[in-house]
Amino acid sequence: MKFITRSMAAACVFMLAGAIVALAIQAGAMPQRQADAWDARTTATMIRSESLVDQWAVSLGVPAPKWAHIADDAVVCGTTAPLSTGAGYCIRDDTVYISMKAIRSWDGAGKLSLLFIAAHEFGHHLQDLGNPGRAAFDVVLSRAGSVAVEEQANCVAGSMIRWTMDNDLLSVTDADVRQLEARMFAGAQDAEHGSAQAMHDAFVLGEQSGNIETCQNIGVPLAGSHRGNR
Repeated sequence: MKFITRSMAAACVFMLAGAIVALAIQAGAMPQRQADAWDARTTATMIRSESLVDQWAVSLGVPAPKWAHIADDAVVCGTTAPLSTGAGYCIRDDTVYISMKAIRSWDGAGKLSLLFIAAHEFGHHLQDLGNPGRAAFDVVLSRAGSVAVEEQANCVAGSMIRWTMDNDLLSVTDADVRQLEARMFAGAQDAEHGSAQAMHDAFVLGEQSGNIETCQNIGVPLAGSHRGNR
């Protein structure tokens, strides 16, 4: 889900899914890596999730994004305040920023919650790669609409999670997926981001197919040769 604010010098696109922000910002510098709010166990689990996304990127024939674990109050990618809900993808420096704020907000979503955060942000990375440059991204975003762009990122996340299961890269069950869905989409809807049902349906579309080709008709063109999919 995204809303666009044009009041800033750079175009900002935020995704709010309960408490996760998918952010695409065109300006700003990468901050010093901060992990003071991260415990060792969460850090290890998040790194594992990011590594799985990196493996999927290889199978798709695309470069992986950079990953940064930040403090809750970190200011990143040209923003004037910390990420309101803790996670985001920055177009300018091709970096996914994640703080403990986002992770804490997913309490009860189960073992797939961190992977979903990483995979959804990777969806925005694929959108950026498929539409390189600020002007191109702004054009396709205006044509597709923020709702479609966020639904597509959910579809990509579903595909990625199914890929890890099909390739025995993560010990999870369909029940784990259903637990994630129950927490992820509960009441998550508004005029900017669309209905909870539409977001859920997009995720399930990707999760059932395990192939990002099924996500191509949602949102904007995606980068990737689609190798390594079902």
